[in-house]
Amino acid sequence: GPVHALPALFFAGLLIARWLLWRAWRARLEGKAAPRALAQIDRVGPALQGLAPVALLLLAWAASGAGASAASAAALAAAGLLAAVPGAVFKFVLITRAGFNQGFVLARLPVRGVPR
Repeated sequence: GPVHALPALFFAGLLIARWLLWRAWRARLEGKAAPRALAQIDRVGPALQGLAPVALLLLAWAASGAGASAASAAALAAAGLLAAVPGAVFKFVLITRAGFNQGFVLARLPVRGVPR
């Protein structure tokens, strides 16, 4: 079927908002996060910042206007996939690669049976 303009614009707006929020978040991390964590985040960051889904969305919209519904559906599916996969990859990297434990500081260790 045809790609309707309002949902397509909403999806494109969400993708652009994600890009802007990523840039702001990454700028706030500068100087605060561990260098190894920043290196891991920067390794996957460009994939998240990619605006290829917006381009595919525009292609799907153009193809649906030209009557090429199969091409439009394929472009929509690719746009959705390119929007979802980088977010999942980033979450995986953030938890498994960029989350470094820098040690615990316990001022007083509790010992059972010993009065305080």
